[in-house]
Amino acid sequence: MSCSKVVVRVFRGAEYFYTLKLHDGTMLQCLMPSHHEFIVGEQVKVGTDIQNPVIFPE
Repeated sequence: MSCSKVVVRVFRGAEYFYTLKLHDGTMLQCLMPSHHEFIVGEQVKVGTDIQNPVIFPE
């Protein structure tokens, strides 16, 4: 797990669309159920669950 900072949060009904900035400057986007609510500027830990990955070309 690594730490990241929430830089953007967009409410999408049943979920939030987050943009996170990792410690090395990499930007990561993710969807989380709306009951997992984080505020912009908050430090969060990021891990992976790769049972059903969705990967897009660069």
